[in-house]
Amino acid sequence: KLVIVESPAKARTLGRYLGRGYKVLSSMGHVRDLPETRLGVDIENGFKPHFVIKDRRLVRKLREEAEKARVIYLATDNDREGEAIAYDLFEVLNHRDEGRFKRIVFNEITKRVILKAIAEPTGLDLARVEAQRARRILDRLVGYLISPLLSKSLSGSIYEGLSAGRVQSVALRLIVDREREIQEFKSEEYWTVEAELQDGKNKKRFQAELAKLKGKKPRLSTREEVERLLEALREEEFTVTKVEEEEQSRTPPPPFITSTLQQAASSQLRLSPKRTMELAQQLYEGVELDEGREGLITYMRTDSTRVSAEAQAELREFIKAEFGKQYLSPKVRSYRTKAKKAQEAHEAIRPTSVKRTPAAVKPFLTRDQYRLYKLIWERFVATQMAEARYLRRKVEVSAKDCLFSASGSIIEFEGFLKVLKLKPLKDEGLELPPLEEGERLELVEFLPEQHFTEPPARYTEAGLVKALEEKGIGRPSTYATIVSTIEERGYVRKAGRVLQPTLLGFVAIDFLKRYFPLAVEEGFT
Repeated sequence: KLVIVESPAKARTLGRYLGRGYKVLSSMGHVRDLPETRLGVDIENGFKPHFVIKDRRLVRKLREEAEKARVIYLATDNDREGEAIAYDLFEVLNHRDEGRFKRIVFNEITKRVILKAIAEPTGLDLARVEAQRARRILDRLVGYLISPLLSKSLSGSIYEGLSAGRVQSVALRLIVDREREIQEFKSEEYWTVEAELQDGKNKKRFQAELAKLKGKKPRLSTREEVERLLEALREEEFTVTKVEEEEQSRTPPPPFITSTLQQAASSQLRLSPKRTMELAQQLYEGVELDEGREGLITYMRTDSTRVSAEAQAELREFIKAEFGKQYLSPKVRSYRTKAKKAQEAHEAIRPTSVKRTPAAVKPFLTRDQYRLYKLIWERFVATQMAEARYLRRKVEVSAKDCLFSASGSIIEFEGFLKVLKLKPLKDEGLELPPLEEGERLELVEFLPEQHFTEPPARYTEAGLVKALEEKGIGRPSTYATIVSTIEERGYVRKAGRVLQPTLLGFVAIDFLKRYFPLAVEEGFT
């Protein structure tokens, strides 16, 4: 029995699980593609593509092994690209005897899941194949027909690497448009006012912010306005008009999908989207542990937050045993997938076994593999843990026609925060003195502060990935390459952690907007 996967690392892991009677080979990615030296699309004949074999020696070897095999399992990735590779293998490996070919799909590389996939083969999903073909043909048309014009028009063919792309051009437009917003932004002055107050009993001080002026949100534009207001308030009485105490809860975020993993790895680990996906691929395809080679995480190109019932059950048992029943969410928590076109056959990105804690696998991982695995493990574990509970006290203080407010939140039960550290609440840790309605307070001082409105922030790599996902531009499999391509082409540069368009990026987008507007429309992707 012959099993064909895309990569040698994946082949090694599956080979170990399947043992004798199976031969596992790698296709080294796509076996067919459009030709490198010509368009390869017949525009006059329904955009018919002409595919060529990439590595004839490799295909010859695969054909020889296929001739000897009773059954051929096409075990490529469970997405559009993987389906297209499986279809191409079916086509090039003498598919006349169709009954020998079986398609198997899986979202994690563990022995249990692989043996289950072998036992329950499916057929090729031709709709997925056609979707991949359409994208590939559009990519080629934009790349081959527009890129040479762009290159010649902008640089007289000095820069051979100049290119336009179906998705990269739209991503570049987002960055250029944002930069123009920043350039055109006019900053405006505004002021905020806080009052430092003291209660009469305990002589405890706290700060309250001016929330309303004459029943409306305060708009203080100049120092003079602020000084007039404060002068009028200095002799007024400050009276507590409202005291509220309430319990608030905080729910853990959903498990990672591709875009949120790239965003978290960028902001917390300082890893680029491209590097994040390289590391995730390694963790997915398998790492050598004491018990042998094991896949540590599920498939990393996904936009679904779904988690299998088996994985949820294992996680809930783990939480109960490791942290105690009080840390377990009373009900199984599930999350709705936000992406409109999510492939729900996939799962979220999670550990293949929650029992493999970061500490247990650390000796077998590189530093960056460990950091990324820990990020994924902690996020997943938190999803079935109890909510964090806070006691929040809110106070409103009146003086003449001004309303000041203050709040403070204290953690009563950490819940999932025991595992997953999130940014604290704005008022977390602030403790207000016990106050009563009608109580008069002493004014200690006013704390006016000058501010200026800020332009919209430039995109970071993580921010750009988030924008691409929200606008439906590209797919989980392409986010990382979009970002790296526009950087490598010289259209944008990294200034610290933010992306700034270069002059070349500005000119390229202006050219495309003028002559090929469809190529930079969000809907075109």
